[in-house]
This record gives sequence, structure tokens and C-alpha cells, in this order.
Amino acid sequence: ISWSSQGRGFFVGRYTRDMWHSPPPDLDGFGRQMLRLYGSDDNYSRLQRAETLGRESGGYTAMEVGLAWLLHRDLPIIPIVGPKAPDEMASCINALSLELTDEDVLSLDLRD
Repeated sequence: ISWSSQGRGFFVGRYTRDMWHSPPPDLDGFGRQMLRLYGSDDNYSRLQRAETLGRESGGYTAMEVGLAWLLHRDLPIIPIVGPKAPDEMASCINALSLELTDEDVLSLDLRD
């Protein structure tokens, strides 16, 4: 079971690369913890690739690409999602329609 499959907001762009290098003074403790856990050059590269792949695949969001990536793994993974609004649930459902190629997965894994 994949906990925090959507990166607690990382893949919606809530925590930018600029914030990682220079956190805003009013960023709360949770935000600082998120930057510490998810902020890395590799994760920001994954985010950029997910944004690009989503646009090129028909307008999917990076979060939808990330969820589709989990669903296209060889392992039997069950992502736990936590939508707080109907549109967030619709976005999670939309991720089910995104078909990723092996090349897409390798790119998101930074193995291309």
C-alpha cells in the first residue's frame, strides 16, 4: 500500500524549487518538513517531467501522472489517495485513464 501516493501536495506544485532553496519565512512547520522530505533535485526533475508528460498526453496534471505511474508498476501497489473535494476525487479517477508507456515510466524514474 502506497501511503502519501500524491506526495502530500508536492505534485500539485505546492512546494516549488525556489521554496526548497529559500523557504518563505511564513512557511509553517509542516511545509518545512515537506520540503525536507520531498525537496531534492531528483524529485523536482520528476515533477517537471510529470508536468510535461501530462501536457503532452492530453492535459493531465502532474498529480494525475504520478498516480498513473503508481498504477503502472509491476508490483501490486494500492495507492491511498486523500481527496478533500469532489474535483480532487475526479482528478484521481481521471488518472485511471492515463496509459503510460514503458518509456514514460523510465523517464519518470529518471532512468532514461
